Amino acid sequence: MKSFSIIVPSMLLSVSNASASVGMGVERLGFMTLFFFAFGILIVLYQFTPGLMLIGRLLKEMFSSIDVKVSDAGTKKSSIQQ
Repeated sequence: MKSFSIIVPSMLLSVSNASASVGMGVERLGFMTLFFFAFGILIVLYQFTPGLMLIGRLLKEMFSSIDVKVSDAGTKKSSIQQ
């Protein structure tokens, strides 16, 4: 147990020194990272199209139900059933 209490702090100190070194730079993104980002973007785009269609159809139905239609006889008929 005594050796364990000596080893753990020495490992933590060596890791913190290595992480704080000045020469470390950001590495390039790997292939799998780029694939993951591209897959996420495809999912968002795939869901964006039906969402726009749903909003468009919702707005169309909201505003078309208020329209008042005039028949040939000149009487007004509302598309809303009374």
